Amino acid sequence: MGKNDGYIVYNEHVAFWGSLLSNFGDCSFELDDRTFRWSEQAFMVEKALCFHDDEAVELIMSAQSPNEAKDYGRKVKNFNDNKWSKVREDAMYKVVKAKFEQDEKCRKFLLDPKFDDKKFVEGSPFDKIWGVGIDYRDRRVDDETQWNGLNLLGKTLDRVRKELLQEEK
Repeated sequence: MGKNDGYIVYNEHVAFWGSLLSNFGDCSFELDDRTFRWSEQAFMVEKALCFHDDEAVELIMSAQSPNEAKDYGRKVKNFNDNKWSKVREDAMYKVVKAKFEQDEKCRKFLLDPKFDDKKFVEGSPFDKIWGVGIDYRDRRVDDETQWNGLNLLGKTLDRVRKELLQEEK
């Protein structure tokens, strides 16, 4: 097991809450003619666009931090959780793929051989949708039977990493 800033490499998993794997990590990429500083910002724009909230899009784009972008995203007008839950994974995939395809620092990090044969898991104790509801420093995060969440971000990272590795062959 190796400890690093915002992530830990366990036997089976790479648990993170922070680092470049997170949607809050600094990056630079373009998507649909917009330039983003964090994948959280892009994801919140996707959410605002889904509900046709142009005002929220502008606020999210003007955000000075990923937390601010997330806060604006939580206020999207006409939000419907049922509708969002049907498209959120596709939106996240679109954003995460663009981030790791375009930002060389992020791409190099994601494709690091130390992550070979591991699955990514967002070890957020607060997020049970994108994460597993367990802190990344808690060893239970390496045991999927202990998870209290869906780990949708981890699964998205697994998919994107696999595709990028195949493209490099």
